[in-house]
Amino acid sequence: MRDRLTSTDALVRPSAVAALWAVDGDLAEVLPLLLGLLDDRITFRIGDAADLLGEIGPPAYGVLPRLRDLLTHDYEWVRVPCAAALWEIGGEAEAPAVLDTLLQAMTQNPATGTAITPCRPPPALVQQAQRHTLRHQQSLSRCTQSPTE
Repeated sequence: MRDRLTSTDALVRPSAVAALWAVDGDLAEVLPLLLGLLDDRITFRIGDAADLLGEIGPPAYGVLPRLRDLLTHDYEWVRVPCAAALWEIGGEAEAPAVLDTLLQAMTQNPATGTAITPCRPPPALVQQAQRHTLRHQQSLSRCTQSPTE
């Protein structure tokens, strides 16, 4: 399994890191590998790394600064899993940054709203995000409707 950690195949390396974590649970070994994936140019690798960091939770607190940096990434499908991981690791203290990121992503791409559920935010945060999504969808539908006479 460890020989797959340096694979150049886009799918193999994140899977190998996840398998290593599942088998060994050695944060000291996995964390540098995940940080490397967070710096990857392949966006789904960043998302995969963020997802695994979210599963690891608070023990991965050392990556919080890097996750915060990624909240400004150009691609919303990078920002959303990083926000979810930030929530899972940092909890309530990260709520303002997480909410802001998720709302911006949903405004840019309403489909990102489906990614809120995995980060298990408090109900009030979910409700606020859902209201925002509904308002956005309603405004879009008003913009596309032809005027009635």
